[in-house]
Amino acid sequence: MRFDVNLAQAMAIASQLAVSLAVSVLLGYLAGSYLDSRFSTSPLLSLVGSLVGMVAGLYGAVRLLQIMARRQKNKDKTSD
Repeated sequence: MRFDVNLAQAMAIASQLAVSLAVSVLLGYLAGSYLDSRFSTSPLLSLVGSLVGMVAGLYGAVRLLQIMARRQKNKDKTSD
C-alpha cells in the first residue's frame, strides 16, 4: 500500500516512530536499571527492561502504521 503524504508529513511520521521507539527503550532500560539497583541483579533487569521497551515501541509503531493504512483506505473509498 502506498501512502498519499507529502514530504513534511513523511518526515513527521518517521520522526514520531523514531522518537517513540527510542523513548520506549530508554524508559524500559531506566526502569530495569532502577530495579537492578534495588534487587542487586545487575544487568539482568536492565536488559529485560530494554527488551520490553523495544517490544512496546515496535507495537506502538505497528499500531500507528495500521491507523495510517485505515485512514488511507477510507480516503480512497471516499474519493471513488
